[in-house]
Amino acid sequence: MAADTDLDLAAILSTIPSDVALLSEFSDLDFDVYQDFVSPTKLDTQFNGDRGVMASLAEQGDDGAIPRKIDFWLYGERQGLDQAVKRLLGVGFAVDHWLEDPFGVVLTIESSADMTSFRDLTPLLLETAEEFGVVYDGWETFVVGAEVSRPPTSAKPSLWGRLLGQKKN
Repeated sequence: MAADTDLDLAAILSTIPSDVALLSEFSDLDFDVYQDFVSPTKLDTQFNGDRGVMASLAEQGDDGAIPRKIDFWLYGERQGLDQAVKRLLGVGFAVDHWLEDPFGVVLTIESSADMTSFRDLTPLLLETAEEFGVVYDGWETFVVGAEVSRPPTSAKPSLWGRLLGQKKN
């Protein structure tokens, strides 16, 4: 517990009856030793983001176990991106396209969109990005599954479309 040095913590603590625990107003605890245990890592944060994307896909009827094209974004300097791309091409990724502003690359791979696959993909992408000084910025894919509803091909035009003279199908 951190406290203002002008606060008489000893006086406050002495007013609290407790036979269960003893409290001390001073500590030689080095928080840096415990920082890694209480703070999420980049991998923890990214896995949390991955789970969020997967939950959003599932809400739309996605079956994450079905393989599909997944795109991954990396940003940074050209030299670092070239090295990262070379590494990732060697493990099954392909270049979908290069980005201009900001400078980056979109890599793609055929994979399922579930935590089983991402337990391997996410650490690989984060480690590669860190090693070559680029930024891994996440992924996206489309919804795949038996429960995915698509609008019928002969759907009626919206009210807005009818007002603007769109013909009915």
